[in-house]
Amino acid sequence: MSLSPLYPSSTTDLHVMIATSLHQNRSMVLRVLLFKVLRNTMPKTAPMPKTT
Repeated sequence: MSLSPLYPSSTTDLHVMIATSLHQNRSMVLRVLLFKVLRNTMPKTAPMPKTT
């Protein structure tokens, strides 16, 4: 198996495509984890008092 492009007209090597995909997946996982951590560490806000 070679690391040559899958299509002759393509200029992106297979290892570049894999590295890019892994980087994008890792970025998404980090964003989701950060969101969950921040959501769980934010102080709970008291409900707004009702005005009559």
